[in-house]
Parts: sequence; C-alpha cells; structure tokens
Amino acid sequence: MIWPPTFLCLGLCALVAPVETKRRCPVCGREPRPRFRYCPVCWPFCNNRHKNLPIAERVRALIEALDSENGGFRCCYTGMLLILDDPDSPWYLSFDHIDPRKSRLAVCARQINEMKQDLTGEEFRTVVLALSDYMVKGLPLDPGVIDFVCWPGRFEMPAPASLGRSPPSPKGCKVCRMTRRPYSIYCNRCRSFIYRKPEHVARSEAMIEGWDAARQGFVCKYSGVLLDHLNRKSPWFMTFDHRFPGKKGFLVVCAAWINYLKSDLTDEQFRKMLKMLADRFRDGAPFDRDALGL
Repeated sequence: MIWPPTFLCLGLCALVAPVETKRRCPVCGREPRPRFRYCPVCWPFCNNRHKNLPIAERVRALIEALDSENGGFRCCYTGMLLILDDPDSPWYLSFDHIDPRKSRLAVCARQINEMKQDLTGEEFRTVVLALSDYMVKGLPLDPGVIDFVCWPGRFEMPAPASLGRSPPSPKGCKVCRMTRRPYSIYCNRCRSFIYRKPEHVARSEAMIEGWDAARQGFVCKYSGVLLDHLNRKSPWFMTFDHRFPGKKGFLVVCAAWINYLKSDLTDEQFRKMLKMLADRFRDGAPFDRDALGL
C-alpha cells in the first residue's frame, strides 16, 4: 500500500516547509490590499497614475516623509501632516522635484508644490526668507541672491537707468509722463502693457502705482526690485497680479516668478504664508495652516 508513505511524505514536507510570513506594505508596514503590494493608504501614491515619476523615487520619498506615530506623511517644507483623501485640498500630498533638473523627489503639500514651480529647494528657501524680510522688516531684496538655474529661458537683469535720463513732458504718458505715442495717452512702453489687454483700466492704475520716477522704471510690489519690461523670458519680467484672485481689478505689478510663487493666494494670505514659512526655515516653528483660511 502506498497511502501510509504518501501521508508520511506530506507530513514531513509540511514540517520542513518555511512558514509564510504575513505580507507588509513596503512603505508604511501596514497590511496590503489583497493581491496588491501596497496598503490602501499608500496605493494611490504608488500606482501607475504617476507614470512620469519613477516608482522607486516615490517610495523612497514616502518612506522619508513617513510619520509612523501619527499614521501619515509630513511635508518636507512645512513639517505638517498632509491630507491623503481629498485631492482638491491645497494640503493634499504631492511629489516635488527638489531640483527640477534631477529625478530626486520629496513629499510636500500641493499648495507648496504650486508655489515652488521651477525653483530648486535651496532657491525656494532663499527667496522665502528674502521676501519675508522685505515685507515684514523692510529689508531691501538683492535680485542677485537667486540665480534661477532652472528658469525656462535665458535672462539678464535690466540695467539701472540714470537719474533724469528722460525729463517728463507736460502732456506726457498718463503712466510715466514720458513722451506719448501719437494719438495715444500712453508712451510706446506703457501702451504695450495696456492697449487691447484685459482689465486695461486696472492695468493702467497698477502701472501708475508701480512707477518709480527716480529709477525710471516699474517696481515690483512684493520685492521692491526694478522690473524688466523688455525680456519676456526673464523671471523679473513685469506681470500683473490680482491681489484677490478671481476678482476683477485690484491689480499690482510684480515679477513673473513672484506671480507664480503667489499662485492663487490673496495678498494677505501670501504675506502670512511667507512669514510662517520663513519662521519654519529659520527656527523650526510649527506651521499653522488653519491661519491661512484655505
């Protein structure tokens, strides 16, 4: 009879066979979904929805940001716990290229990711501190403090104009008082930013407010730096920012890169954001997202 040897062989195999360990998520160590490698919390950030971001980099960034005690992930810039179940929230988890030229990723809030844009991590920290010092303490911002190594396109800072280079005309441009274009109330320079542009009245008022007669140019509302009105590829090119996004009017002139940095924040929210980020970068102060009212 072959049955006893067969059962004996199966019993021996069961004894010597290794015990199957319980599978764990490689990111957080939780129990994964059936037939999945990752747990339900980590799966949305490790699946194929982010095909343009290497899976290995995403996993590494998530492991670095993991806060196992609170069961979540922390933003690398603000240190706060991120929201994992609401993609429309400004504090939803997103992946940021620390250096846009390289593949290394970090976990941060979607709002911070939108503000950082083409800045490197070091540049972002530098400009936050410099802008906060200008807005809070009135310290002048040095435009050479940042090189914009990842800015798309070459740029040069505008040369400072000599004082009194072009004396104002009694019937000059409505904005800068220089020689007007024939049959127009603006000079050629100002007209290019106003004529046939949306919200042209608000643009004109913003340019009048931003005009610096001594420096013969337009000054950024948020940095106090002389803006470039010629090179559209420059991060210091003059743009118009809505102090209250989504509301017509209430425009100010500012540098293109600061317009991206401000994103969809109001003027007050932007100043609070910079102040809290600067305190976080300097002293490690806690970041209170509820104070922004987003």
